[in-house]
Amino acid sequence: MGGPGSGIGKLYPSRDEMSRGRALAHLALLVLATLLVFSNTFRNGYHLDDFPRIVENPELERVLPLGRHFLDPRTSSAIPHVVQYRPLLPISLAVNRALADALRVDRLAAYHAGNLLIHLLSVLLAYLYLRELALRGAPASWPASRRDRLAFAAALLYAVHPVSGVPVNYLCARDLLQMQLFLLAALLLYARMRRRGESWWGWGLVVLLLALSILSKTNTMTAPLVFLLFEFVLAGERLRDWRPWARALPAVLVAAGFALFTRLVLGFSDADQLLVERSSRFEFPLTQLRLHLFFYMRNFVWPFRMRPLPLLEPVRSWLDPGMLLGAAFVAATLAAAWRLRRRVPLASFAIGAYWAMLTLEASVLPLRLLATDYRQYAPLPYLSLALCLALFGVPAAWLRRALLAAVFLYLAASSLWMNRVWRTEETLWRQSVRYGGESVAHQNYALAVTERDPALAERHLHEALRIYPWNIRAHINLGLLQMRQGRQEEGLATVRKAVAIDPTWAVSHFWLSRALAQLGRRDEAADESALASDLDPRGVQYAYQAAYDAQARGRYADCLRFLERVHAVSDHRELSRFLEGWSLQKLGRVEEAVAAYRLFLEETPRYVQARFNLAYALMGLGRWAEAAAEFERTLALKPDYHEVHLHLARCYRELGREADARRESDAYEARPR
Repeated sequence: MGGPGSGIGKLYPSRDEMSRGRALAHLALLVLATLLVFSNTFRNGYHLDDFPRIVENPELERVLPLGRHFLDPRTSSAIPHVVQYRPLLPISLAVNRALADALRVDRLAAYHAGNLLIHLLSVLLAYLYLRELALRGAPASWPASRRDRLAFAAALLYAVHPVSGVPVNYLCARDLLQMQLFLLAALLLYARMRRRGESWWGWGLVVLLLALSILSKTNTMTAPLVFLLFEFVLAGERLRDWRPWARALPAVLVAAGFALFTRLVLGFSDADQLLVERSSRFEFPLTQLRLHLFFYMRNFVWPFRMRPLPLLEPVRSWLDPGMLLGAAFVAATLAAAWRLRRRVPLASFAIGAYWAMLTLEASVLPLRLLATDYRQYAPLPYLSLALCLALFGVPAAWLRRALLAAVFLYLAASSLWMNRVWRTEETLWRQSVRYGGESVAHQNYALAVTERDPALAERHLHEALRIYPWNIRAHINLGLLQMRQGRQEEGLATVRKAVAIDPTWAVSHFWLSRALAQLGRRDEAADESALASDLDPRGVQYAYQAAYDAQARGRYADCLRFLERVHAVSDHRELSRFLEGWSLQKLGRVEEAVAAYRLFLEETPRYVQARFNLAYALMGLGRWAEAAAEFERTLALKPDYHEVHLHLARCYRELGREADARRESDAYEARPR
């Protein structure tokens, strides 16, 4: 008994089977924890750039053709100043919208489900990737089970941390989620190839994943630094060896290819949208040194002050105490990484990779925003790994487990609490102004409370202008609020200030047109809405309003010109095809008017006036039978539309149906006088 081949050994799992079972259990727990912690996000609203990128973006109305997103950065947003070349973002959102519509579920909840799913997949990839890192870089005395638990703990903290909650809640931060997903997949495949053996197909897949990552968001440009850190810290390669440099080359080529394509082929650069002139070349990097300690690390440890658009004072002095402490913190962590590179290479790599992933957005490039909460999302797995390594160094097992459990419960509870901040515009911007928000934060809070408390809204709009007097939208919203309160001339003057700040910005002319329309100055309103559309021809909202105003003033040729802009982006927007039919009819282009009305009625079959206009146009073309049928449908929709009887009588008469004609004539004569 028990000899070779007897099968008795199968009663006990092999080490590989135990490791595989442990990994599956860890993956299942990660799924459960992530879903539980973010289960209260589905009812949260749209915020910030969600409006131009999702709510108002007509490019999301259709999925195909996909190629337009790769060739035209403007498909990413409905307004020009937030356009960026991230083609996988609008593609993903359009697919998400189409699926929601097909399944007849709420679009907002579907978008949140999409963001959560992408983050969840990143968490699972992060666990597998961190396992690979632990195999190479954890202390040699650690058994495989302890390395697995380390990877699980770090992935768990990454999964539930409130920093991860920011892109889960902020819908158009999906670009960051997608970037992270594809980058982690590339790094996982790369790390496994370095353990099991490289192949051409494997490297091809790594390049493809890196390309998908950078087409989601440009943070992937820091990937070569992570590759090199892996080679020199974890793999123990020498600086003089050409092979580690060659392994980082694909990531460099992807980044370079992306930059060349966008600049030379598309004539576009994200940098032009994101970089600004500052008072000195040192202002941004000096400020980042302070923020690394007093903003990002504070958010990691105490996330309850996290908020959009924080009001941050830039550092302008080399003797600023906060900057000096921040510089000391950065230097100390890098020194620790250098000292640990041989004894605990995994800790050295985690520290280095954390800083590497922050270099693009939080080092020297003078970005428009000094800081955002979600900049820490991409390097968060490495920071979580560094923290867990420190906790795993606690000698007493019971204390180590208690500390890890406490950290997990604290972060999970923090996320559940912070998710509530994203529920509405009012809750989000209250958080921002409570802990210090910039001008736009006060403006957005004012908009959120305008209906409930106009006086509070006005105070915050004045505060927005105190912080930044050139805030065009604050001027616009203050002026409109003043007009709603009966201060018509004061409000109009305030809106005109917005136009004076930047006469080339379509937004201010659009809202000036609405203010003028409120005062009954329709011709001036039409002129301003036309100017708004001319300044931003791709702005569908501006073109539609300009068409509506032009049609109302009898400017039918202008109406058609603006509608061409609408229909170049969206086949059907509100009454656009109806306005087109009306203007064509007025210009004597009756056949074209009939086609426009039919298109409109395909989408809105119960719109009575469009049905009547179509019938009238058909009657003008002598198509009596078709006209009669449309008039009959009009009556079915609106039985008291007495004028229809008169025209229907004529159609029947032309068709030789005299009895029907007399009946309709009698019905018309019997109408209420």
